[in-house]
Amino acid sequence: MGYPSPRPDLKNYKDFFYPSLLFIIIFILSFPKIGGPVSAGLGPSFEFALNYFFLKHIQMGRDIIFTYGPLGFLIFPKPVGHNLLISVIVISLLKIAFLLSFLYLHFLIKKPNTFLSKLGFLVIFAILSFFIDFGSILVFLTASLLLLYAETKSKYFIVLAIAISSFSLLVKPSYGIISILLVTSYSIINYLQFKNIKRLLLIHLGIVLSFIFEWVMIYQGLSGIVDYWYGTLELSFGNSSAMAMSLEDNWILLSIFFLIYFYLVFTVKEKRIFILYGMFLLPSFAFFKYAFTRVDHIHYFFFYIIFFYCLVFACLREFKMRVFLIVLISLCVFFANMKYVRREIRLSRAKLYAINGLKHFEASILNLEDYEKVLLETSRSNLGNKVLEKNVLQIIGSHPVDTYPWETTYVAANNLNWQPRPVFQSYVAYTPWLDKKNAVFFNSPKSPKFIIWDVKNRLSEVESIDGRYLLNDEPLTIYQIINRYRLIYRGKNIVLFEKSFTHHLKEPRLIAYEKSQWGKWIKVPFIGHGITRARINVSRKFIGSLKRFLYKEEEFFIEYKLEDGDIKKYRLVIDNAVSGVWINPFIVKFLRVPRIRLHFVKRLRKYQGLGFIC
Repeated sequence: MGYPSPRPDLKNYKDFFYPSLLFIIIFILSFPKIGGPVSAGLGPSFEFALNYFFLKHIQMGRDIIFTYGPLGFLIFPKPVGHNLLISVIVISLLKIAFLLSFLYLHFLIKKPNTFLSKLGFLVIFAILSFFIDFGSILVFLTASLLLLYAETKSKYFIVLAIAISSFSLLVKPSYGIISILLVTSYSIINYLQFKNIKRLLLIHLGIVLSFIFEWVMIYQGLSGIVDYWYGTLELSFGNSSAMAMSLEDNWILLSIFFLIYFYLVFTVKEKRIFILYGMFLLPSFAFFKYAFTRVDHIHYFFFYIIFFYCLVFACLREFKMRVFLIVLISLCVFFANMKYVRREIRLSRAKLYAINGLKHFEASILNLEDYEKVLLETSRSNLGNKVLEKNVLQIIGSHPVDTYPWETTYVAANNLNWQPRPVFQSYVAYTPWLDKKNAVFFNSPKSPKFIIWDVKNRLSEVESIDGRYLLNDEPLTIYQIINRYRLIYRGKNIVLFEKSFTHHLKEPRLIAYEKSQWGKWIKVPFIGHGITRARINVSRKFIGSLKRFLYKEEEFFIEYKLEDGDIKKYRLVIDNAVSGVWINPFIVKFLRVPRIRLHFVKRLRKYQGLGFIC
């Protein structure tokens, strides 16, 4: 980074043997738990689906649009096909590569050979080994390789960094975007240092070619690549509104944290640290936005900062107690904010694997076949209540089937012929583009003959996540399901719909239009029997749009005032509201809704009006 660093003398027995021994011991003791059984539930359902898609060659971009990529199963490996074996190999190799790159970076930068320096390094290396997860490995391996390239100018490191960043896009686009931002930021810093425009262009060309090459290796062609990228943009854009939680952070504590975070770079005054902070400026913003959109994701940023500080210590020319204290205060302040927001903190990785690591290593490396058998048996036990009745299985037979709204594990429990819609879990179709993908699918020859509508473990058939009314999650899709399918069976846990060759609904028509104000009750036109929906048009004020881009959007709600005087309040996905919010009949009580009311947590949007359609 502007001046050469002495390389470690590997001919010296101690320089090679003791670090190698330390690496092997810690790697085994910190070996993560890889894989798990198939289970029911919202999260476990998409985990199973990712494994199923890879096994059945169901293609992301062309067939499926989701927040994970074609290699997303690596984060949640299940005993499906050879996925567990592939995951053990890939995760082990990438963790080895990351730890080796960190070790090499540490020893490349000459440090005083003091007890404090050795102890500090041992603590930092242990933290990384025991706490880092697979997704973070992808990001920080990219960063380590870029730092090694800066120190050695070896092209192998920049090529590997590009390959890992494009690989990350295929695992989970959010990790891939952060990794690519690292490469892009470093390439810009490198250009500002050396004014080499050719290198800048080659790095970005390398990212594109690397992604295309890896995509072709998986799918043997370029089909779906455009929709994969566009779908990623839609999911990213809609997430800040549809998935946001309105609980406020303690901005005094957050401000103190960021002041300390940036103060560190100026108090250290080392060129490597300036470059490291420059590399992570945009990635940190992206990760901050991802983690702070939902309260239950905030701990991800906490670990992200821990790993970043570990890289800071690796880049320092000497271990400084003053820097350590600044870092410790910074982390304590951020943890205090987490405690303020969530009240109860459950850090899933906040435990060492000094005992379990050996068991995980033995299970995954030495006895993988037996481990997989145990997972299969546990999966069958977990999915016992998802086994369908014999008469239902006889009706479905081998015909294509989809599940709604998100419980995909009926497929695993009954070995069904799954024909998934593009956005295969309803709560994720939170923009009109995503909603339309599903609506077109159900109105096409590709649509499955049956839909299994799961009603177990929810208050009603129309309950969604985050206090939403399920029929409002993806209005266009719901319209096509009602239009093209008919109910043929109602059981304790499911409702079964069969595809119909006739259309059950007429083309929607506008019956009334009204402009109103937030918080005011709006009279709903009475049409007798039939379905009434409302297309709600809302435009954001500048400050609302800016806050959505930089942070997250406040929650938006709709209230239903029923005939019996009862009032039901649900969260509304504002981007999809323009497609038609469900009004009548109110399915939970099967009553008419004579009035509705709209309001926000904060008024950062301008209400334009709504049109009732039937």
